[in-house]
Amino acid sequence: MRKRLLLLILGFALLLTQRASAYTPAQPYSLWFYFDRAPEAVQFVECKSTSSLLCDQPKLLIQYGNCTDVVCLKTQPVLRSPYKFECAETACLYQEPLQSQGSRDPIFQLIVQFSNQARSTPPFTADFRSRIAGYRDRHFTVIRQNQSLQVEPDEAMKPTRWEVFGIALTITQCSEFAIALLCLGVLRFNRSQVARVLLWIGFVNLLTFPVVWFFFPSLQAFQYRSTRVFGVFSLLNAIGFSLALVHQKTITTKTIIRTGIVWFFCLPIVLIAAFLFAVLVGYAEFLPTALGVPSLITLMTSQICVAIWEGWLLARSQSGLSNYHSYWLSLLINLCSFLSGLALLPTLQQVG
Repeated sequence: MRKRLLLLILGFALLLTQRASAYTPAQPYSLWFYFDRAPEAVQFVECKSTSSLLCDQPKLLIQYGNCTDVVCLKTQPVLRSPYKFECAETACLYQEPLQSQGSRDPIFQLIVQFSNQARSTPPFTADFRSRIAGYRDRHFTVIRQNQSLQVEPDEAMKPTRWEVFGIALTITQCSEFAIALLCLGVLRFNRSQVARVLLWIGFVNLLTFPVVWFFFPSLQAFQYRSTRVFGVFSLLNAIGFSLALVHQKTITTKTIIRTGIVWFFCLPIVLIAAFLFAVLVGYAEFLPTALGVPSLITLMTSQICVAIWEGWLLARSQSGLSNYHSYWLSLLINLCSFLSGLALLPTLQQVG
């Protein structure tokens, strides 16, 4: 009966997606620019030709911020809404409607003002309006070289959080198990106590890690509404099962395993519900908004919140850990997993 219900819900979700896509408006043209540091202002300029390293007959299309350096163009931008040019931290996104009334020249220049000075790029070609335009035609990396800037196509698509999720979770589990084993050995826990604490940490990670991996990053700039929906569902799922755990009168190994089995069978329902809600909320959203919380704030907040959260759960695990030792153990294992992720994930992403 449960299997039939899940298949029915999944079929309805696929039907809803197909119906929604049939009435979805066309995706606007877009250009992404990635910097190695956050710019204060950026001017997006159109050029007539690339006969030299200079931009012939530069025309300021649109700009972000207030460019005040001597190299900045002082004319008013010619493009207005619905054209958009938004920047957040180290990324900028230019959006252009399909029914564009401007010229179709694919030659552009960027004038970028940083905290110390403004620099310009040589003219570059971006044929992003072509129907066969690929990732390299719409994503560019801006590289600083001495006193100038170079614009190069961003060669490879970066892996999504879903693609790296398994590797990141494995690193977290292994590093936290290792540190927990050392700490429990110092506290002279017996084997049964160690096994129970490790089982508890492993299950709690299944609850809290998706919050760190999906919820907090979804609060950052240039995140789709559908991404934020999955982040919220991961948070609600973790809160629900955390409360279910701590409200048990007696917590044994069997209690943890039984709760884990319930979580495993509820996970598909949660994912399907999140998918349906994401389709409804993210309808006709082709490009994300620049509104969001700075990544440094979300990163530090996520680590602090999860360390406190897991410490609180450990203190109520009835495993023999005092409140003091529970919060210290949570702090140590989360610090270790955070540093391990910083050290290993970039290398693993390049290999994979």
